[in-house]
Amino acid sequence: MQDVKQISDLKLRASFGISGNNRIGNYSAIGLLSTGFYPTGDAVQNTVNPSTMANNDLGWERTRQYNLGFELGLFNNRIRLEGDFYDSQSLDLLLNVPVPTITGYSTQMQNIGKVQNRGMEFTLNTKNLTGEFAWSSNFNISFNKNKVLDVLYMEVLQMRIMHLSQSLGIRLPVFMAINISEFSRVKKNWLNIHI
Repeated sequence: MQDVKQISDLKLRASFGISGNNRIGNYSAIGLLSTGFYPTGDAVQNTVNPSTMANNDLGWERTRQYNLGFELGLFNNRIRLEGDFYDSQSLDLLLNVPVPTITGYSTQMQNIGKVQNRGMEFTLNTKNLTGEFAWSSNFNISFNKNKVLDVLYMEVLQMRIMHLSQSLGIRLPVFMAINISEFSRVKKNWLNIHI
């Protein structure tokens, strides 16, 4: 590359990493207790009540990312072009999932779902004029595609159907299995559930 005088700089780079998001609150995996009061006759008794539903499988959200990039300098770096390509997947997303109220709780924190961010970024810097009068230009553009790869619709729908069943006081069928391709069909037929 030293023989190519027009190219003053050329770099290639690649990276991979996994990072965690621990914003689940302290002790969210275990059942927490809260204090309260209960009237008994003429006195008020102190009580200790369960306040959150335990989830021993609860963990951090994880983001796994791949990056590829390049830097190209031309004509003594008067023109610089940089490009980055990335693929990021967030795994085990944290969500408060509705649970049947018969459990005594309304939600439970769970790891549920996977999201992908894929895209590219380009930057072009030019030194149009140098000297006493200097003029430079900067241009950048980026493209990003966000896609939900997986959400455990089965569990969410089962919980919502059970919750609806309890609220209405009737027995509704519970879906035992559902995948993401069937979700749109189930969503369209949501009002056509037969007992």
